[in-house]
Amino acid sequence: MISFPNVSNKKYRLIIALHWAGGGDTYKTFFECLALPGLDDEETIIVSPEGQNQLWNTGNNINKVKNLVGNAIKYWNVDANKIAVTGYSNGGNGSWYFAEHYPELFSAAIPMASSYPINKKLNTPLYVIHGGKDELFSVTKTSEWVEKTKEAGSNIRYIIIEERSHFQGCSYVPELKKAQKWLQNLWKEE
Repeated sequence: MISFPNVSNKKYRLIIALHWAGGGDTYKTFFECLALPGLDDEETIIVSPEGQNQLWNTGNNINKVKNLVGNAIKYWNVDANKIAVTGYSNGGNGSWYFAEHYPELFSAAIPMASSYPINKKLNTPLYVIHGGKDELFSVTKTSEWVEKTKEAGSNIRYIIIEERSHFQGCSYVPELKKAQKWLQNLWKEE
């Protein structure tokens, strides 16, 4: 799914939004209930690819995301310095993965409700959002990995929403809007 701004007289920003696990119309539900209402603005293209019921770090999905970014820069007047990746659950883990392995493609990442084992410095700034009552990805474990990578020198803002469970993905819109403001400020500083 793709959302284009109505009008812009300058280069667009791009956000690749990676859906949670599941096949069928999962990517549409994710896009319509979380990505679009949380990230929509007048200068940003939002693309939510379909992951074919696979993890985002599989060869097929890595190539899909890389090709989306490359083609967006080539054909849609996207500013190559203002590209972010976000996602929820499986997509959140994918966001961590792309931040770690493809910092040349993404200037920021916003993983949500995810758990990614990392303890080294990442060059991509992150805004990490996690539910305090997440049943699938322990907030304790996620907090531990966030702290380790912060101690290694990563630029991370970490938000815990105490009352949220893992299965309330669509309710993360207010937090994603705050992350969108963080992202816009980050891009102004560049």
